[in-house]
Amino acid sequence: MYLCNENATFTHFQIRHSRIMKTKNHTSFLLLLAAVLLAACATSGLSKEERRAQTRKHVEECLAARSFKIDVRDMQTLRYGSRNLTSVWNVEVRNDSLISYLPYFGNAYSVTPYGSSNSKGLNFSERILSYEQERNQRKERTSITIQVANDEDKYTYLIEIYDNGYSNVSVRSFNRDYISFSGELQ
Repeated sequence: MYLCNENATFTHFQIRHSRIMKTKNHTSFLLLLAAVLLAACATSGLSKEERRAQTRKHVEECLAARSFKIDVRDMQTLRYGSRNLTSVWNVEVRNDSLISYLPYFGNAYSVTPYGSSNSKGLNFSERILSYEQERNQRKERTSITIQVANDEDKYTYLIEIYDNGYSNVSVRSFNRDYISFSGELQ
């Protein structure tokens, strides 16, 4: 009987000690999280105008280098309306190449049916055939027209990048319905 009481007391002590340690660990975690958040706020103490200037400079550098990536969040289709995208989709320009990783909803004419194992849709990496860039200072945006082709179709990408990083991507092709996307320059 003495051993049972001793074991019962020991077990009660273990449970109580475990609860105290969890509370201490939890408190330590919260203190560490608060310290990290405060440090992040202190280092990002830029004014709104300074953040805009940084973003504008980043956009200018990306366009000058002809190297940028746009993550898209929304899609507007010709026949199926607008949709929010839940997965990561993007279009990227790297010097003389266009890397398109975009979803497609719409009609395709005289190409491999979308969704078949041989269809590329708007998922490809191809050499740029034509690249034109035009700045509209009044609207604070740069428009880029890119033409590419692969074995399925010929595409014209119209990319509009605003000074604040927001972007629109419109895709026209010979054998597919028009589709457009909106997102942000990374």
